[in-house]
Amino acid sequence: MEEREIDLIDLTVDILSHWRGILVCMLAGALLLGGFSYVRSYQRMGEILGGAGLSGENVSSEEQLEVLEQELTDTEKAAVYTVINDEQKYASYQQYVESSVLMQMDPYNIYEVILLFKIQIDDMGQSYMLKSVYEDLINGVGLCQWIEGQTGISASSAAELISAKGSSSITVINGLQEAEIGNDCLKVTIAHYDETECERLTQCVKDYMEQQYEYLSQELGAHEVVLLSESAGIIMDTGVRDRQLSYANDKITLLTNCAKAKDAFTENQQAYYELLKAGDEVLKEDEKSDEGTEIAVAKPSVSVKYVVVGAVLFAFVYAGVFLVLYVLSGKLRTADELQRLYNISQMGLIVKDGEKKKFFIDRWIDALRNWNKRQFTREQSLELAAAAVKISAGKQELDTICLMGCDLKAGADVVCQELKQRLEQENLAVKILDNVLYDASVMEELESAKGIVLVEKAGSTMYNEISRELELASRQGIKVLGGIVVE
Repeated sequence: MEEREIDLIDLTVDILSHWRGILVCMLAGALLLGGFSYVRSYQRMGEILGGAGLSGENVSSEEQLEVLEQELTDTEKAAVYTVINDEQKYASYQQYVESSVLMQMDPYNIYEVILLFKIQIDDMGQSYMLKSVYEDLINGVGLCQWIEGQTGISASSAAELISAKGSSSITVINGLQEAEIGNDCLKVTIAHYDETECERLTQCVKDYMEQQYEYLSQELGAHEVVLLSESAGIIMDTGVRDRQLSYANDKITLLTNCAKAKDAFTENQQAYYELLKAGDEVLKEDEKSDEGTEIAVAKPSVSVKYVVVGAVLFAFVYAGVFLVLYVLSGKLRTADELQRLYNISQMGLIVKDGEKKKFFIDRWIDALRNWNKRQFTREQSLELAAAAVKISAGKQELDTICLMGCDLKAGADVVCQELKQRLEQENLAVKILDNVLYDASVMEELESAKGIVLVEKAGSTMYNEISRELELASRQGIKVLGGIVVE
C-alpha cells in the first residue's frame, strides 16, 4: 500500500457535514463562558462592595458609583465617559438625520426655485445697506418662525431649505438680451424634494418680503422691491450629497469607536458604564415626570466578549476532534483512489441513492464534495461499474468472477447482488464472497476462483484489510481485475 495523502476538500466536507453538532457546540460554549462571565462579574462586584464595607443587597447605585470611582483609574474612567459621549453624539446625529428634510433629499433629484429681487432706492449709497438688511431678514430666525406659523413646517427645516445671498454682479438672461445688474440685487434659493412643498415655501418667502417691505418703507424711507425673475427646476446638488455622506461617515465612525472601546472594557468599567447609563435614563424620565424614580442597582452582567469567544472556541475544538479522527482513521474513504494506493484498477464508485435534503446546507456540502467531479446517479454508477467488470473479464477470457470484500453487510452486499444480476445477463457467472479474511469456509471457496473484483464499503473496510485481501489473492495466484468502492 502506498502512503495515503489527505484530501483537503474531503476533510473540509467531512467536518462541515457535522454542522449540526458544530452549532450545538457553539451554543454550549456560548452558554458556558457566558455563565462563567456572569459568575465572575457577580463575585467581582461582591469583592468590590465587600471591600468598601457595603452589602450587595442594600447598596444603592450612588454608593456603587463611589466605590467604582475609587477602584478605577482616571484613564479607565475617561474611556467610559468617552463612550457615553460618543453614544450621545450618535443619538443626536441619528435624530437629526431622521427629522431633517435636507437629509431625506435625493441629492440628484432636488426641486429648486430661485427668486431674484432688485432693491431700488433714490439714494444709491443706501442700496447696498438696504440689500444687506433684506438678506439678513431672509437668513434670520424671523422668516423661519413665520413659516412655521403659516405652514406648520418646522423652523429648523425652513432654515436648511431657504437661503439668501447678495451679489455684486448678476446676469439676467431674457431671450437674446443680457443685462448686468449692480450690487443692489438679492438672490433667494428655496429647495425641497417635494415640488408642492417647495412652491409653498416660495410663496411664503414672497409674502414675507412683501410684509417686510411695508415695514421697512416706514422705517428706512421709500424704496422698491422688484421681483426680476423666478426660475424653477430639478437640479443635482453635490453640497447636499457631501453633507449626507459626511453625517453617514461620522455615524459609522462613532459606532465603530464605541464598539472597540466597549470590547476593551474591564468588568469594573462595564459596571461603571452601566451605572452611568442607568442614571442618565432615570434623569431623562425625571425630566418628563415630577414623581421621583428609584434608581436601579447595578447587577452582574454577561460579557458579550466571553459569549463570542466561547462559541468560536467550542466550534474549533469540535472541528479539531474530527480533524484528528480523520487523520488517524484507518478506514477507506470515498475520496481514496485504489489505483494510487494499491495499484489496482478502480472500476467504479457506487454512490448513494439521491436524497432530498431538508436543509440547503446539506445540498451545499454535497456540491462541495463533488466539486470538479462529474455527478452520476446510483443507477448510472452501477451500470458503469458492471460494464467495466465485463470488459476486464472479457480481456482475461474469464467466464466466472468473484465479488469479494470485507463486511459486505455494512451496505455493499446489496450492490454486489445488483452487479451480479447485471453481469449474469451478460452470460458472466458471479460468486459473492464476504469476509474471506475472517471466515474459513468462505476462504475455501476462493480456491476455485480465477478472477476477483474487490467491493469495499467506504467508512467500514480497513486499509490493511484490502492489503491482506490482495496478498491472499497473490498467494493463490488469482487475478485481481480491480476494485469498486461503495459510498
